[in-house]
Amino acid sequence: WESGWQHRVLPQIRLRHGRAGGTPQGSLFVFDRFDVLRSGSVAEFSLRQLYVTPETAEPWLDVEVLMPFYPDPTKPLAFPDPAQSVVGSTVPVPRTVVPAGHWGPPEIRAVWTPGNYGETLEGLRVEGRWRHDFRNGQLDEIFARLTSQPHERLRYGIGFQKVQGLFSVADFFAEWRISDEWGLTFIQPYTFTGFGTRASRLSARHYLHDFVIELGFSRDSSTNQSGIFFN
Repeated sequence: WESGWQHRVLPQIRLRHGRAGGTPQGSLFVFDRFDVLRSGSVAEFSLRQLYVTPETAEPWLDVEVLMPFYPDPTKPLAFPDPAQSVVGSTVPVPRTVVPAGHWGPPEIRAVWTPGNYGETLEGLRVEGRWRHDFRNGQLDEIFARLTSQPHERLRYGIGFQKVQGLFSVADFFAEWRISDEWGLTFIQPYTFTGFGTRASRLSARHYLHDFVIELGFSRDSSTNQSGIFFN
């Protein structure tokens, strides 16, 4: 545009194919709440639009619309347990396929970074994701996060996520870069409904030339278990 703004359009197709191994699911280590052994295929069509500012050449608004297509509706990257009615996709959150069909629920993602144009809301970032199953008339997932970075060494915010009737959880997080070599991170979740599987985490990070070393403490209130982790 003559004002210096740019409107970029990026169509994409993501392909994913998974095969189930011979190892029983019960003998696999659980790394996080969504890691499962899945098989099946999916193609995800998306149209991404970016509104780029003339000042920073960075997106002021980033909007993406996605639609999954399952070549074989009977194997849409499903969980090994046929009793479960949720399946995976190219995103880490389950999707419904009841009744089975080739097309899955559409999804829209948006990221608004107003600080990329002007100084009024500098350091603010708003992210959102909404997925709705119009065939069954139900919400699959909603996610929102507000992040503020008033200083280059300090970032904090709050997020909310709801997945079907499985769970609703909010969390507060903060990252403090004490120096070029050291930093602290803190995450405190709060579960409204469903399973309280997210743990409070406090960790220290040591930033090296090409990688980061992290040592922290976690506390899961749902199981009353505490632990130390290392990354």
